Amino acid sequence: MDTESSAMIIAVLNEILAKIVTLLEGGVAHQGSLVDLSPMVQMGALMGAGLACTGMGGAAIGVGLVVGNYLSGALRNPSAAAGQTATMFIGIAFSEALGIFSFLVALLLMYAQ
Repeated sequence: MDTESSAMIIAVLNEILAKIVTLLEGGVAHQGSLVDLSPMVQMGALMGAGLACTGMGGAAIGVGLVVGNYLSGALRNPSAAAGQTATMFIGIAFSEALGIFSFLVALLLMYAQ
């Protein structure tokens, strides 16, 4: 994983943690006998967004496995390596797409209300 994507993941996680701390400091507001659950719902959404960010790490692991297995096969049989390059790039694209989807889910959980 390159430093740019690592910095982006860290920035998203820091924002999620800052919002959770803000919600926890505010506490749960009581209105008569009813409890206002909107801060708790927001906290749950932000925790879900943090869990969705783990998909980005899974995508990085997937890309590493795809490229590692391609290199392993290419070193065993160099004559067949040229034919498998396209397959490697398709595997990388699918793995990165899953990482992007998890990032979008995290953004939706944080900002769509």
